Amino acid sequence: MNPRRLFFFVLLLALSAWGLKGVLLKSDAQLNGNTESIPQDSLFAIPSDSVAQIAIHLPFQRGLLQLSKEPDGRWLLTEPIQDLADSSSMRVLSDTLLKARTYPIRKEWENRPLKEMGLEPPQMSVDVFDVHGNKHSLLMGAMDSTGERRIASYNGKRFLVGPALLGLLSRPPMSWRSSLLFFGASALRKLEFQASPEGERRTFEKRGPLWYSQHPVSGLLSNQAAGALTRMLGSRALEFPEDYITEEQVNWIQEGQRWTLHHANQKSMLYYRGGLVLVEGRAYLFPVAAKDFMFAFLKESILLSQRMTALSPEEVISAEIRLGAKRPQFRRRSSGWSPVGAKEGAPNVNLQLERLVEEVCSLERLNAMPRPESTPIASLVLSKSQTPLVRSGLQLDLWLISGEQWILGMADEDQVVPAPQGFPKLIQELALQGKDSPR
Repeated sequence: MNPRRLFFFVLLLALSAWGLKGVLLKSDAQLNGNTESIPQDSLFAIPSDSVAQIAIHLPFQRGLLQLSKEPDGRWLLTEPIQDLADSSSMRVLSDTLLKARTYPIRKEWENRPLKEMGLEPPQMSVDVFDVHGNKHSLLMGAMDSTGERRIASYNGKRFLVGPALLGLLSRPPMSWRSSLLFFGASALRKLEFQASPEGERRTFEKRGPLWYSQHPVSGLLSNQAAGALTRMLGSRALEFPEDYITEEQVNWIQEGQRWTLHHANQKSMLYYRGGLVLVEGRAYLFPVAAKDFMFAFLKESILLSQRMTALSPEEVISAEIRLGAKRPQFRRRSSGWSPVGAKEGAPNVNLQLERLVEEVCSLERLNAMPRPESTPIASLVLSKSQTPLVRSGLQLDLWLISGEQWILGMADEDQVVPAPQGFPKLIQELALQGKDSPR
């Protein structure tokens, strides 16, 4: 055959095959003139909390991406590199896999050979393993004529999957690594810090949404200190190293700052030195912005808030006064404050309690002095619960040190301040109201 004719003949065959493939891979909805495919049932019928492992066989033989879930809820990237996986990315992946919408293909394509569909071998696949060891495999083959959806097969059923799932599964492996350095920062309950292995230990505790210093000084953190701490806990790696840390590097960084992180049932270590961070369980030195770790260098005068409590007057709904044998309790109702157990209180009880709570919530650490070793003469408990409980509020202790000079301080702090004028009198008057609480 003439070479010129042979070239045009081969070209015509190629164009015909391409056009035929475009027609054959169109969905029923497209053939009917409807450009929007009809969503079918969700892809994997597996509860999200039952997923234990996900393996993604990347397209074009680019390797395997494998992710495993730890008992504490963390996801680990185990292939092609070992590191902590990004928790938000894993939530998106789990939701997308389990809730991915499928779209129908032409019925006559349901029984076509897998090879013609690009499913043997698959161009891409995902294996989801549940906690019982069961394997659920999704195979993906050729793109449809739109170039946006890919033919897929799950449990022998064939359908199309959309671009949201395809884009997520095609992400580079390194993009699944977590840049956050403090895992579960929002669930932290306590922090311990040492500037060096022999340095003084400083401790910080979270109570509700607020952080307090415990040792060597105690009290609510100032807004500036709380902001610096929040910044540190949210710090991220500036880049992802691929080389494992060496023993020499471990010894070097452990001579710097050390943070002990306390969660509910476990604790872990984090080390910082010279703009680098080592996180327990992650065998890499992560570069970070040095300003993210300025919290450790705050002076004591900046560290603590001048306020003695973070309670606001609106939060307080119960109170108890302890003075000698007297222990009356009070509760705030819609009509105002009244003694617990009394049908009605003195008309001035509401005004007295309102003033007392206002005074306590606005107390500041001015003219602070060491806490006396003697037993307090009186105590006041303010609480956010219906019953005055210290764990949901505070306890304020009072001492009479000379003549009419009173001092007061939080029960869990080592400093006290002069009591506001008229405060002890309020305590004494209210102690005579209502009924004593049972001990």
